[in-house]
Amino acid sequence: MVTLPKKWAMGVGLQPGSLLSITYRDDGTLLLTPPMTQPFVSRKTLNIDGDMTELKMDIIGAYVMGHQFIDLHASRIPQAIRKEVKVLCKNLIGSEIVEETENKIVIYDLLNPGEFTIEKGLKTDICTRVWYA
Repeated sequence: MVTLPKKWAMGVGLQPGSLLSITYRDDGTLLLTPPMTQPFVSRKTLNIDGDMTELKMDIIGAYVMGHQFIDLHASRIPQAIRKEVKVLCKNLIGSEIVEETENKIVIYDLLNPGEFTIEKGLKTDICTRVWYA
């Protein structure tokens, strides 16, 4: 049994005996989520200006900051930039392109940052390298 702040419990509509989702995070904190709440989806929108080095750094920065979706926009995305973005996504664990049009690329991060650990990441990386060697 756990006692929760009454104001918070009432604010999210909990009743005595309500179930909560408890997620353990790598930093040792616990995240309590009422069953009826929708998970927060973080999006980062980046405008493509032609500088691939800066774009790569911006994509990696958005990825490291935990944004689930990274939207890339331009009036028209050149083929060379598309190729570079695809290569970059292959090197970012858990990321994949889920939408691609003439003027937009959407990258989705499949990982839940609260469940991802460095150990899991290294195991995945080693297995991938062995598999494709």
